[in-house]
Amino acid sequence: MYLINIFRKCGILLYSCKISLFMLLGIFTYAHAEVVCDNNCKMTVEFKGVYKEDTCVISINGASNNETVLLPTISHRTLDQPQKEAGSTLFTVALNNCPTEVEVNLFFKSFANLSPVTENLKNRDGDGFAKNVELRIRDGNAKHIAIDNPDAGQLYNIPAVNSSVPKNYYVSYFAGEDPVLPGNVEAKTVLEVVYK
Repeated sequence: MYLINIFRKCGILLYSCKISLFMLLGIFTYAHAEVVCDNNCKMTVEFKGVYKEDTCVISINGASNNETVLLPTISHRTLDQPQKEAGSTLFTVALNNCPTEVEVNLFFKSFANLSPVTENLKNRDGDGFAKNVELRIRDGNAKHIAIDNPDAGQLYNIPAVNSSVPKNYYVSYFAGEDPVLPGNVEAKTVLEVVYK
């Protein structure tokens, strides 16, 4: 009698295991049937890059790559209307010791100080700083350079002979929104170089 009870319990257990396993396999079979690949489940990802043996050394006004360009002191009356400019100041950015026979695009990036409307550099906030005064950068032909826009970058053609390739730029005060209030002006930019 004892053996019969054990067989019955085992039989029930095996039977319920078979049912559970069958149900489990049925679920997986159903889930598998939902995936349709048509033998086209492969994707191609392509990566490209260029390793250069050298990179350019940037110099500002013939000095280092970390310089300050000083603008003249002006009267607040010179910026009495929105979009007026004053105090245009020349500065030079040269690329030195670059790999030869390459094109290099140099553009200006904001330092979390972009004016999205004018694409200029905004002045530093705080006590003692001018309000609604921006800094506008222009290329050597006086064309406005939009900050944070690689398409507005300047193309440097590096010759076969390793040499310094300079380009002129201008920076000026720019009246943003009204009212413009007098004070100090300070803004930072990052020069980004992209090799082509």
